[in-house]
Amino acid sequence: MTRNQTATTRVEEFVSLFKQSETDVYQDLGDVYQHYIDNIEAINDGSFDITTIPHFTERGKPVIHGGVMFGITWGKESELVVVTKQNGEFVNIYGARKAAEHAVDTATYNIQEVVPQGRGVTDEFNAMESAETELLHELGDAIEYLYDVYSNQTVDGIESIDNETVLGDVPHFNHETSIVLLYSMLFGRQWEYSDPGLWVITENGEFDSLHGSNQSVTERELQLDSCTVEAVTPVDNDRQAFTIDKNTLLTD
Repeated sequence: MTRNQTATTRVEEFVSLFKQSETDVYQDLGDVYQHYIDNIEAINDGSFDITTIPHFTERGKPVIHGGVMFGITWGKESELVVVTKQNGEFVNIYGARKAAEHAVDTATYNIQEVVPQGRGVTDEFNAMESAETELLHELGDAIEYLYDVYSNQTVDGIESIDNETVLGDVPHFNHETSIVLLYSMLFGRQWEYSDPGLWVITENGEFDSLHGSNQSVTERELQLDSCTVEAVTPVDNDRQAFTIDKNTLLTD
């Protein structure tokens, strides 16, 4: 992920809704998610210490962290739009096709939808299934259940889902823990939508590939004789973000 230093992102607006809620657990989650945003460098370099997560118990902290990190991976699987010249030269990256079509002449430039390469949700599930602790196995089951429910929903309609029914069927976890897990997944996904960490590889100026992780970039670099790697942020960086309705998202 990269950090937008010049504007309030939608993920920051998302977090503010939790902070403004009259419900204690949502206020606590607002503090937790702000803590993640404030420690973005540690998240990126793998040094984030989950014991620093405020308010929650030793069992609750890994549930939150697992949800957030899965959400980040989930967010990377959204389709982005790459714009190139007719000769293949890379021009820019956009969060949605309509934004690209508004910005460039479609008769002059090529527009293609691309999913960033790198670790995906299947890799996350496999890692949790092979974990040595019972908690990670249970967390994997719960995340997979919630992902199966929400992955096919349009981002604009997700708040219309009957969350009470969904959360009552989450395996292993009680209702409150399921709420914490679900919102942590959505926070991670929203964070990645708002502040995506992306790299584009070009070869002789021509677009080669788009990546969502350093590991994926390195693997591709080794396959090419010469290339250029550039960190990029979509022009409309709050791509495919939720339309937040405070009254429907945070009910007491």
